[in-house]
Amino acid sequence: MTESETTFKKGELDKSKVTFQLEMIGDVWDEFMHLAEQHWEETEQYYDEPLDVNKEAYLNYSKIGYHRLYTIRYDGKYIGHAGMYVTLKTMHCNIGKAAEDVWFVEKPYRGMFFKDFYNWVEADLKSLGVSLISITTKVTNGTGTIALAFGFEHIANEYMKRI
Repeated sequence: MTESETTFKKGELDKSKVTFQLEMIGDVWDEFMHLAEQHWEETEQYYDEPLDVNKEAYLNYSKIGYHRLYTIRYDGKYIGHAGMYVTLKTMHCNIGKAAEDVWFVEKPYRGMFFKDFYNWVEADLKSLGVSLISITTKVTNGTGTIALAFGFEHIANEYMKRI
């Protein structure tokens, strides 16, 4: 059984080997894409197209500070990330807002560090002047309950239509 097929139990992993980092996406592109492919396979079934990430946009957004990539590493291994689009003054109410691009943790590591990681990301966003965070969750995987547990309110629904 490979590590990616293993599911660790709480207490089996050494928390001292966990690091949370803010990284430039261009510096960790291959690691980011490894998880992006897993995420796509697991949660994006409603798209009928293959994953085709716009690297140039990510690099440009990262360079101007619009996209922030927060990572989780375990003993140096890239095991998860949160990508957030940050606007310090929104067009409608002139407040700092962060919108989720992606939250993903490899299956074997889920449930281990996410609360600490989320709190760390939120604290960083708050230090930038962000006062509102928005995320989307898929109806297929139940992550909405996690959002509610972290204090998010269900204020909208998203609909998609192919044209």
